[in-house]
Amino acid sequence: MGFGVFIVSFRIFGLASLVAVSLSISGAAHANLFKDLKKALGDVEKQLAPQGGGNGNSASSGGSTQSSGGASSPVAASQPDDFGDSESSIRFICEPVPTSSIYKKLSQPDFKTVESDFGMPKDQLDIALKKSKPVSHPYLISFDIYKTGFATDEVEELFDNFLRRPNATDLAVMVATANTNSFDAKKKVRAADAKFAYGLVHHFFPDAGGKQAVGERLIKEAAKSNQFAARYVEGLRWYKGYGRDVNLKNAVSWMRPGYEEAQQMPGDLAHIIEDTFMRLVVEPGYENRDMYIGLIAEAEKNRAALEQQMKANSGNSAITQALRPQVMELMRMRGELLIDLATLGKIGSEVEKYKADYNMLASQSDPSVATVNELIVKTAAFDDFMSRKQESFGALDAVGKERLQGIYQRTEAYVLKARTIGATFAFSLAMGGSFGDLLDEESIMLFKEVAQSRPIACELRRSILAYAKRANAKLESKPVAFSENVLPKRSGKKKKR
Repeated sequence: MGFGVFIVSFRIFGLASLVAVSLSISGAAHANLFKDLKKALGDVEKQLAPQGGGNGNSASSGGSTQSSGGASSPVAASQPDDFGDSESSIRFICEPVPTSSIYKKLSQPDFKTVESDFGMPKDQLDIALKKSKPVSHPYLISFDIYKTGFATDEVEELFDNFLRRPNATDLAVMVATANTNSFDAKKKVRAADAKFAYGLVHHFFPDAGGKQAVGERLIKEAAKSNQFAARYVEGLRWYKGYGRDVNLKNAVSWMRPGYEEAQQMPGDLAHIIEDTFMRLVVEPGYENRDMYIGLIAEAEKNRAALEQQMKANSGNSAITQALRPQVMELMRMRGELLIDLATLGKIGSEVEKYKADYNMLASQSDPSVATVNELIVKTAAFDDFMSRKQESFGALDAVGKERLQGIYQRTEAYVLKARTIGATFAFSLAMGGSFGDLLDEESIMLFKEVAQSRPIACELRRSILAYAKRANAKLESKPVAFSENVLPKRSGKKKKR
């Protein structure tokens, strides 16, 4: 084994295992903590950047428009409000900035190649694709799981469009993009993604003229261009002997680059790639098995030390002390809004049960992190219940519409509060927060709630707008100023030069 391979392998386990193992301590709910942190810091950069239009309080929206556990709404995220024309900063926080169509960045459709490859004219291919369902395959998992198997947003969205509505036009765009010849690095990555996508379609749609041999060739070509999911597929074929003689050394060589990139990717496919690679490198027949077992053992020692440190730090970090009352305040605002909205919508006795839990937990003057967490869990459960009941919310008379207007204005304040706490916390970490502050189970739990507080608040706002539309209530958006700083200034020592 070469020294370079050992260095790569050590980096894989030395860096990734520290983060991955530390997150496993606090459970699966925290599995994406540092991805959330990266996202939050990205939001801060957008919010601090100069904005075109709007008032001084505006901030560009970015990120998720759906909450985990929040109420859902039939109102599309990009749909403008029909309630008043106030230029409130709320819109910039909750509504994503429209982006140009992905098809402008992809190649023009090549119908000639698609018709030749699938053996039928475009119109017939559209019909065949509509009638066909993706077939099962021994080493390609399910077709829909590959929607997160692309490095570029454009091809990911193109594949998702085809997944939802298989059609010849998207296929023609895929093949044209796959055949793009360019020295531009981004276009090369996009071409590799498109080649992998087009190869998958050939594999999964034989009833519509897809050819397995063509799919195998395209996926291997994409793998040679370092398309991470394609490299996994090629490695898996060597690992399990699909069309190849089993060769674990070849399997690791093909799969390792895909594994490294998958560690930075979201979605179920990335987890499958990571899990498969870890199983592969400890196979008894793999020649470098002992090295990986040693690295895993070292990672386990690091995990035990990290767990001890997290327990020792529990509740003591500056971030925990600063965030605990702020998160509790967010939960009080959210809980009271949900209670008032549920009462107005006349959803039944379930509101009284939640109200009792809320009053017991929220009335404490200095609640512990455990209390805050319990309120988070109960509020999320009640929010889920309301999302299932929102279509049956009661009709509103004139007084009810006035009450809904008041709830809506308080929701705007809640959105701004959530945005301020999330942005300030992320900015504090970016400008000098200590990694040690995150080695605290309570900090992790609080940060997770802060990271999703803005999309949860925006989702509640959308639910209220949807209710108002159904009840024919006109709501007016009114700007709410915000300028608070929720974290104390750090007094760290200056770096020595």
